Amino acid sequence: MFRSIRLDDIIKEVSVNVEAGLRSIDLVTDDILLYGSTRLKTNHDRVVELFRKVKEAGAREIYFPHISSPAVKESPETVMDLAGIAEYDKYRGEVPVVGLESGSERIIDKYMRGKAFPWTPSDWGQIICDSAGIMNDAGISPCFTMTIGFSDETNDDVNSTIDLAKRLIDSGYRAFMFPLPVIPITKSRLRKNAFPSADALPSNYWDLLQLCWNYDLKVIRRMVPDLTYRMGHPLIRTVTGIMMNRIFSGIDNVFEQLRDTKGKKAIEYSSIQLENLFGTMKSIYFIGRKVFSNHHQAIN
Repeated sequence: MFRSIRLDDIIKEVSVNVEAGLRSIDLVTDDILLYGSTRLKTNHDRVVELFRKVKEAGAREIYFPHISSPAVKESPETVMDLAGIAEYDKYRGEVPVVGLESGSERIIDKYMRGKAFPWTPSDWGQIICDSAGIMNDAGISPCFTMTIGFSDETNDDVNSTIDLAKRLIDSGYRAFMFPLPVIPITKSRLRKNAFPSADALPSNYWDLLQLCWNYDLKVIRRMVPDLTYRMGHPLIRTVTGIMMNRIFSGIDNVFEQLRDTKGKKAIEYSSIQLENLFGTMKSIYFIGRKVFSNHHQAIN
């Protein structure tokens, strides 16, 4: 596991990449704050040493794919120290995946009680909100993923998730939210869960999906200057920003249609094919036509 890999071995891998001219380093782990930890307790000194050594090895940027909200809430000073070393005030592209899973205390308590450690499932909503604020202060934009479609999940459970999503939105956090249907995984507690389908999901899943995507697109618009900062010419950055804004407006309309039709609108996109050049070009044309047609209707 990443938490037990020797620091010297990690630095050797970093050096190989740096010598090849690849100075953007991504530390692949399920939770960056578990490096060097014992019993799920963040080892502040070990994690900070890791980042400092990676930076000294020549890394320009240091990213990581995953982090957990309880660890962030428990160790805010660690997150801030890592952000200082990695210069997230300068390189604002850090968007780690964070498991929000559900706003329902019942679902958290039944399927993932240990996820809130060292707190309890009743604290889950506050843990999520507090961690979002800490990460934003550190220049990190969390990508919260949700799991929807448990066999016994009700509309009330999804409404609790909607309420938590609204808390994040009302607080104005720079965060992304993605409600994902449950995928049954062999040897997990969800192995007997049905594969997701529009009819099997709770009916208000589509309300949650539209709510989250609407906010995601607003956050992306806010982050456009950060996302395009490497584009040298100001005119290129401006044109890119205009194009992104126009495309996002059309995409938002698509998710409104999915909400209103409870997912039935998705059938129109079933012809998308990416396994060959012709299919890819056809798909780009199809999606582009939909997006710009929706945008034209919106402004008229």
